[in-house]
Amino acid sequence: MDKSSPRPKSFNQDNNLCYFPKLCLYMFVLCSTLLLLSQIQSLQQSRNFVFKYINLATQDPGSIAQKLRDSVTFLPLKDLRFANQPLDGHTWFMSSMNDTGEEGEVQHQHFPSESSKGRLLCLKGRDTHDGSWNYYALAWPQALPSNATLMKGLTFVAYNHFIFDNIWHGLTAVTPFVAWHRKNNCQTPARWVLYFQGELRFKMGTWLNTLMEATFGQAPYIEGFKDIEDDSRPVCFEKAVVMRHGEGGMSMERRLQVYDYVRCKARVYCNVSLETRANQDIGMTLLMRTGPRSFRNDTAVIGIFEKECSKVEGCRLMVAYSNNLTVCEQVKLMSLTDILISPHGAQLTNLFLMDRNSSVMEFFPKGWLKLAGVGQYVFRWLASWSGMRHRGDWRDPDGENCPYSDDDPRCMSLFKNGLIRHNETQFAEWAKNVLNDVKTKKSEAEASKQGSDVQFGWDISLRAPARRGGVPSSPWLIEDGGIGASLTGGVNLGRLISGNIVGKNLGGFVATNFASSSSQKGLPILRPNLGHNLGCVDTSQLDPSGVGLGPVVLGQNYDVDMAQLGRMSIWKNWML
Repeated sequence: MDKSSPRPKSFNQDNNLCYFPKLCLYMFVLCSTLLLLSQIQSLQQSRNFVFKYINLATQDPGSIAQKLRDSVTFLPLKDLRFANQPLDGHTWFMSSMNDTGEEGEVQHQHFPSESSKGRLLCLKGRDTHDGSWNYYALAWPQALPSNATLMKGLTFVAYNHFIFDNIWHGLTAVTPFVAWHRKNNCQTPARWVLYFQGELRFKMGTWLNTLMEATFGQAPYIEGFKDIEDDSRPVCFEKAVVMRHGEGGMSMERRLQVYDYVRCKARVYCNVSLETRANQDIGMTLLMRTGPRSFRNDTAVIGIFEKECSKVEGCRLMVAYSNNLTVCEQVKLMSLTDILISPHGAQLTNLFLMDRNSSVMEFFPKGWLKLAGVGQYVFRWLASWSGMRHRGDWRDPDGENCPYSDDDPRCMSLFKNGLIRHNETQFAEWAKNVLNDVKTKKSEAEASKQGSDVQFGWDISLRAPARRGGVPSSPWLIEDGGIGASLTGGVNLGRLISGNIVGKNLGGFVATNFASSSSQKGLPILRPNLGHNLGCVDTSQLDPSGVGLGPVVLGQNYDVDMAQLGRMSIWKNWML
């Protein structure tokens, strides 16, 4: 072996073999130490959390309630972020809340409920001019806001984007509550809270108030918060139902049921029974307006429909001005109506009070078709929802001249309240077609009834005791069988024009075609209170000889022996 060749260094080799195990051991010890330290820190945090939870649980319950009470946050009822689309989605009213609703049922909010996690609805603010200054919040029953007042019972909170005084807008705001009432064991509210665009309102219109009294069995109490002096003091409700979408979500079947229910309740309340009404008779009603959107020539329009009515056996024309009628008189009039003829306007809301499948004929002034928007179709919708037949509309092609083109939106301010002219040929043809169709359907229904021995009609008198509530009785109308022993007139019967009484001072009804000759019998309109007024009587029936009294002299007294008159043979059961 070459002595000069280097000898392997065994020491270095042995040293390398020992080096790597030591390094691994050091790393293992280091990682274990770090892991242990992290576990100790985690355990310490868990211990602190447990101790904190235990301390919270063992705290004074009043302290917990105070924390929950302090966490209640009030938000504006009217969310101005959605001012450009106030009716979309959640709407700008209570915009943070989701609605509850089953398929086909009305959309609503119910407190307390599972969706509210058992919390109650609380309101704050009494502003009547700006809904963004009124507020809402949810709170647990055990932790109501400081100084809050708890109102017991069920509260209906109604939102209306329009006004409650208008009977159409008011009706669509409250009928959802009727649907909820029917579905929930007929629960009755202790109070109503009304909001117009978030602003408090303290009354309904008389028509709407009366219908709600009839429907719920008690006059609606509109909460005015008079006992709460401080406007910043919250009010919470033991139970509350909120409606903000009108009839949104309701199926057609549910709508029909709701309007049937309100119709029936209104007839019971007003003591209307149709048991004795002849099935073949046709009641044609002209429900007139005064002022905006009225007929320019009432007399001519009445004459056209009177003439067509007289050609159909069993047709009886009734003419009324709704602003002269009490609510119950309107209910009774509609119960006798098969064909309702009226200009577009709030008075047409009464149409749902007719029997199902009754007909509606609507009239518009010039300009509405192009400029009025979808609002012009609301009574088509109502007719559909309540089971009526909307027979179309007649639109006046003539009217005021607009300084702009007729399709300019600025013209609507001129056309909106325009008067409606008439077209004798078109009106007569339309009336004839509707009358013939109604006559045919009534004949078919009567034949079907006789063939199957099925009883049609309402038997409202057996459903519930009649109520009159606070609705004043009309001096113009009396119950069947309530005629006095004699008649003394001397009242103003209106204007006599060619044998027709055309006046509005007859308790709202206009007597047409008063007998003016011995050969003319005339069309009886409605049976009046003969002890008060002669205005709506078929005068041919006041004379036992059948000759008639002839032309009526305004202001003259008429003495009629009621023993000779007896009961009016034709209209004894068609009365208000």
